[in-house]
Amino acid sequence: METKFPVKQECVLDFTLPSQVRKFFLLTTGIQASTGVILSLSGMFDLTIHGARYCVLGEFWKEADGDQLLLRPGEETIWYYAHEQDKVKRLCNDMTELLEKKLARYFNEH
Repeated sequence: METKFPVKQECVLDFTLPSQVRKFFLLTTGIQASTGVILSLSGMFDLTIHGARYCVLGEFWKEADGDQLLLRPGEETIWYYAHEQDKVKRLCNDMTELLEKKLARYFNEH
């Protein structure tokens, strides 16, 4: 039943998750840290920013609290929405880079 959860969420969102994101959520329901990182399969939702559709993967308070991690349809790339600047920025190539480099460095600094 657990292995169906990412697929179920994809149906709810009408969004196909990148393969690495799907694999991550087969292992865990998410990550939540008081220092500003939240990744949650059940908390994912659609968001349109400047006319482009995204799926919100979670929060990453890189520049300000409430900034969001984003996915675009058909891409492994992880995007970052800096809400105070109202800009979407490329953060990293994929989920592995997010976990092993970006979040690891962030946790070490905070």
